Amino acid sequence: MGRKYSCIVYGKPSTQGSKKWVRTKSGKIQIIANDPKLRVWRQAVAEKVAEARGDDELISGAVKLTIKFIFPRPKSHFGTGKNSAKLKPSAPKHHTKVPDLTKLVRAVEDAMKKMAWHDDSQVICQEVSKEYGPDFRTEIQWEEID
Repeated sequence: MGRKYSCIVYGKPSTQGSKKWVRTKSGKIQIIANDPKLRVWRQAVAEKVAEARGDDELISGAVKLTIKFIFPRPKSHFGTGKNSAKLKPSAPKHHTKVPDLTKLVRAVEDAMKKMAWHDDSQVICQEVSKEYGPDFRTEIQWEEID
């Protein structure tokens, strides 16, 4: 293995779905992706990635990417009164609700392009998950594969 980096991005992650292609009045085709939350999220990821990489050059070879999206549990997963800090037996173990994991990863990968590597096609291996934890955060690791 080659160089290895990691960072944590705090805050609620935003998803990136399919891009919308429209034809303008002049006949040009334009991509529409005007979600302000997505722009803010991608900027936050890009800044943390750049900070973790420091002055190192972008990875130009194969990359392994590991991402954990951490979400706080809703109050409905906990008891009430003196049991408000205890998980209910019926609380799910895994985060199986929205957002879609694939769309979360797409937003992070696009934010990392030109910040960690040259092109998303360099990512040849991924380990990604959605989990419950104490707060919104995204833990990202990427490493160069020799």
